[in-house]
Amino acid sequence: MNYLLIQIVLCLLIAGLIGLVIGWFLRGMYKNKLLKKYDNTVDALKEELTDVKKRLMKAEIKNRGAQTIKEEAKVRLKEMETNYSNKLEQLSKELSITKQQLAIVIQETQIPHNPN
Repeated sequence: MNYLLIQIVLCLLIAGLIGLVIGWFLRGMYKNKLLKKYDNTVDALKEELTDVKKRLMKAEIKNRGAQTIKEEAKVRLKEMETNYSNKLEQLSKELSITKQQLAIVIQETQIPHNPN
């Protein structure tokens, strides 16, 4: 009976060793597949990150251009407002002078009214 138990335990140990060796090789193969899949995923993410960075740089350049145009427009608008104010002031002065001259001409051209 002891012989039979020893033989069963020995067969179980051999089967365990065979299972351990096969498991070790299968784990290595599965690990390689996982590493390749991981590498592919990392490469795809790196490419996507590069693409996003390029698009972000383009957007920043466009934004800078828009900001520059906006600032230039503000400066030009300020200049136009100043010119408008100066022209309005000049026209107001000319209008005042013209009114004064017109009043003088009207007074000089009025025929004196003699009630005789």
